[in-house]
Amino acid sequence: MKIVRVEREVLLYEPEWFVAAAREDGPPTLGLITPSRDLRVNGADLFSLVLPPPCKVEFSENEFGASGLLRLKMGIDRSVLLEHSDTLAGYRIEFRVQVGDREPIRRRIAVEQVGRKPGTEWIQVDCGSLRDSERVHFATELQDANGDQANFEFPLRVGFGGIEIVREYEQARTTSSAEKPNIVLIVMDTLRADRLSTYGYDRPTSPNLDRLAARGFCYDDAYATSNWTWPSTASILTGLHPGAHGLVDENSAFLAQSVTTIAEVLQDSGYSTVGLSANYLLGADRNFDQGFELYRYAEGKSQASHEVMPTVLSWIKAMEETRFFLYLQLIDPHAPQAPLTEGRALLASEVPEDFSPTAINGFARRLFSDECRSADGTLDTNACVSEQEQAWISDLYDACVWSGDYWLGRIMDQLDSLQLTEKTIVVFTSDHGEELFEHGMLMHGQSLHPELTRVPLVLAGPGIQPGVRSSRPISNRHIAPTLARFGGTSIPGLTDPIDLVHSDSGAPLDVFYSTATGWWRGHERTPILGIRSSSFVLHWAPKGANWGEPASVAGQVQLFETDQDPGEKNDLSLSQVELAEALRTKLERFHREVDAQRSVPSIEAGEATLQQLRDVGYLGDE
Repeated sequence: MKIVRVEREVLLYEPEWFVAAAREDGPPTLGLITPSRDLRVNGADLFSLVLPPPCKVEFSENEFGASGLLRLKMGIDRSVLLEHSDTLAGYRIEFRVQVGDREPIRRRIAVEQVGRKPGTEWIQVDCGSLRDSERVHFATELQDANGDQANFEFPLRVGFGGIEIVREYEQARTTSSAEKPNIVLIVMDTLRADRLSTYGYDRPTSPNLDRLAARGFCYDDAYATSNWTWPSTASILTGLHPGAHGLVDENSAFLAQSVTTIAEVLQDSGYSTVGLSANYLLGADRNFDQGFELYRYAEGKSQASHEVMPTVLSWIKAMEETRFFLYLQLIDPHAPQAPLTEGRALLASEVPEDFSPTAINGFARRLFSDECRSADGTLDTNACVSEQEQAWISDLYDACVWSGDYWLGRIMDQLDSLQLTEKTIVVFTSDHGEELFEHGMLMHGQSLHPELTRVPLVLAGPGIQPGVRSSRPISNRHIAPTLARFGGTSIPGLTDPIDLVHSDSGAPLDVFYSTATGWWRGHERTPILGIRSSSFVLHWAPKGANWGEPASVAGQVQLFETDQDPGEKNDLSLSQVELAEALRTKLERFHREVDAQRSVPSIEAGEATLQQLRDVGYLGDE
């Protein structure tokens, strides 16, 4: 199989260039270009070399810091289309790249093209091999309808994004066996552990996970690294805490190519790697495709499992003769609540048919507003969502959990039918949970309480002792190094690579989780850091303050004792001040160490990223 690895993301390292020609009012800069906010096309924001035409710059032969294949994209920012499309009708931008003394590569994009037409997307260009001794020239030019150079009164935001040096090589495929197993990683988005019959829930929500756990290893106290999709899923795939991999909010919305994923190390070990995300936040435009020979993700909007599972089952069939790694992220428990008919009949039969599955989004927005609160911020959930509506939402969530479990069963059945079960490791987890009014709120992203951070974690397959349950607190970011071990390899750079199957002994671990976009006593999008140490949990908001007060320099903490208070309702921070301060100090030290591991700078979000987060409900309206 052919493998492509990014050796260097050129623009992230602040390269220097020589300006051969430029406008006085629009010199070349580094910044974001967003060709389109339409998520159905390849127009998402990219950190770019912005060259308002006419402009020409030159990079020295050693400035890129690596040799290999030069790959880049050319595009026009949507601001040009919105502000000047009438004036520039018939005009086009010519992009030129010249490597050494070779013939320049030219692409022309018409300015007036809008919507989903060609030209609103990034144009991918492979520029061939770049040798150490060669200089690279980039140029842009505005041309009129006759192809002649033209000038415009304003600088136009156009340029080159995603400039990368890549390496290509071949790797022999391998075959699977009980000693060299396949790996299937299933991440069920928005699934909290306590709503699964596998974890003691009194409703039959997870019969298939029950049977997977019966022949495998089940962690009863597993936690996600964050309370929403981007940071937590990146941790599952890399083994890194969010502070180290850096994908934590809309201002750091890309998984850096310099970060090594489980898919990359398994591919280098001969695995055929395929990935599919029904959640459209996890796109190739965010670099979640690193290491996957084939990666598909929902475009424009997230997809129901019945839309993607035929592809997944056919992939398993197609790969049965090779050793494979399959990563699958399904979204059945995620809002809007749309369970399978059988699941609704079993667990949500009393919910009226006309109760909209999108109602949860509206309720969540109201609960965050002042509408449901007193002057001091005290929340009255029942004032905004009736007890009957709360029960309906809870029942629909259970039905959605059952629906996700149904698809897990289909995968297990497919492995059985192909006689792959005894030579395949199956791992089942979630990226985060969902609040269902336990602390008065709905959905996820706002806090670090267990309904949002405690997730299922089950591993089964050859070499895993059946029927084992562990109460040891653990982070599901340790999935990646565990799977690497099953693949006979390891992930470089991990400071604490725990094997979940073979290291369930020793002292209890401290577990850390965090969010950069939390909600603390009325303060929106504020960092919250958490630690579980023995039977105590501490939440620390470094900028936290009381309702209606400005952000604090000192911050605030909450302390909970989970043996007596598993739901984290009784704050002990005022009665156990010394313990709270000791845990806060430990938490602060941990995050300093983690942040020091990060080597890639944050990049401000562009319009496409912000629109994507609004569509999913992580951001409010413009």
